Amino acid sequence: MPSRRFRSCARAAWAALPLLAIGAFGLSTVWPCRVSEAADAKSAGAKSADSKSGDAKEDDPDAAVRRKLQQQLSRPKAADRIEAVTRLRDYPCADTAKALVTRGLKDRDDSVREAAAEALLAAKDNFDTCEYLADALGKEGRRKGGLESLYPIYRTLLASELPDSHDALFTYFDKQSAVNGEVVAAASSLAEELGKRAVPGEFAQLELLAGSKIFERQFGVRRSVARAAMRYTTKDAVKFLFGLLAKEKGELRGDLIEYLTQVTGEQHGNNTAAWLEWWQEHEKTFEYPQKPAPPLVRNVAVAGMGSYYGIPLYAQRMVFVLDTSASMRGARIMAAKRDLTSTIDGLQEDAHFGLIAFNAGAYVWQTTLVPATYKNKKAAALWIDRQELATQTASYDALEAAMQFDAEAIYFLTDGAPFGGRIVSPPEIVDAITRLNRVRRESIYTIGIGVGPEGNPFETFLKSLASENYGLYRRVDE
Repeated sequence: MPSRRFRSCARAAWAALPLLAIGAFGLSTVWPCRVSEAADAKSAGAKSADSKSGDAKEDDPDAAVRRKLQQQLSRPKAADRIEAVTRLRDYPCADTAKALVTRGLKDRDDSVREAAAEALLAAKDNFDTCEYLADALGKEGRRKGGLESLYPIYRTLLASELPDSHDALFTYFDKQSAVNGEVVAAASSLAEELGKRAVPGEFAQLELLAGSKIFERQFGVRRSVARAAMRYTTKDAVKFLFGLLAKEKGELRGDLIEYLTQVTGEQHGNNTAAWLEWWQEHEKTFEYPQKPAPPLVRNVAVAGMGSYYGIPLYAQRMVFVLDTSASMRGARIMAAKRDLTSTIDGLQEDAHFGLIAFNAGAYVWQTTLVPATYKNKKAAALWIDRQELATQTASYDALEAAMQFDAEAIYFLTDGAPFGGRIVSPPEIVDAITRLNRVRRESIYTIGIGVGPEGNPFETFLKSLASENYGLYRRVDE
């Protein structure tokens, strides 16, 4: 249990403190919430239970102050509650942590919640605080609305210098990620936040995440950690990303190759071995270029890589979504079917793919992704050829169906604005699909056929859907 580890760690740290410091400053100054074990031992045989209680209060003179500040958390004015949270930072201990978690992080005012989160972070290296937070993970997660208050706990435990903090956090992530997608999304958000700040001293936190099981098992977490590292303009970040390139395949490898191409100026395309060989030769002399971190965007052509409408096919697990609405009649649907069949025929056998056609509804070929074997490619070609056209364009339904697969990328081809289906408004579709994608972090590539004048609402919809979801928009004029 985390509590045993923390107690063991705390006892070891306490035993190592110089005796001079104890005599000069008093035990309660070092750990405000810890009653002196030496004082307890001295009085154990000579005092009654009541006198022991009195001694404990004397050994913890800050208890009365903390109680008053905790009472202040009930005041109606947000300014008073913020003051209480701010002052509680001076008294890091389990009692304070409990007040910040159960009251501060659940306050009705955003400013109070933010102040409570910062107060917890300030106590990240306090044993008692981290021990409480480790124990609180499971308890708060089971309570109604508890997940909203967990993110500051995650952040504090990850930022801590105490190894047991990391063990507790990653053990929790490992157990919960299999049953709770929000936990996976939270781990990705931790990485994203680190990337937005890009403070060099915090890069070690990304490396910690990269060593966890949730990183190993969840594509979305790996992608978030890698993209966060790309925002650090340091040699250490580049070295870290080359290390990922040696291991990663699929869509994330595409992210890495395109980033390294921009940072190094080298052109090795999809040849991982050539990239690693270059880094081995130049690592000692490499210096990060004097420019901001490059934008994290997809290129439209990569050497040694197959493509679909000019979009490189890095993904090893992908879903193709084909518009079969009535407006696709004639040359449009013939070309779309031909290009899709040709693309699938060119997939490597270690790739996995799925197919969805849509008009008034979404029609799935297979319920799971299938390997790109000769037999499956021929079966897919036959299914594509048999798809008939019908009225309506249920774009949301098709995208939602595609999100049910365990994929890295979705290729969404359409020639018309959404019409029919559960959600019709393009901005609402973008918002809804982007929310669904918080866990997987898939790339959504959009291909617009005959979209009309540049910048029209339909084209804006396709651009937004791609840009909000790690993808690329391709316009195909007739």
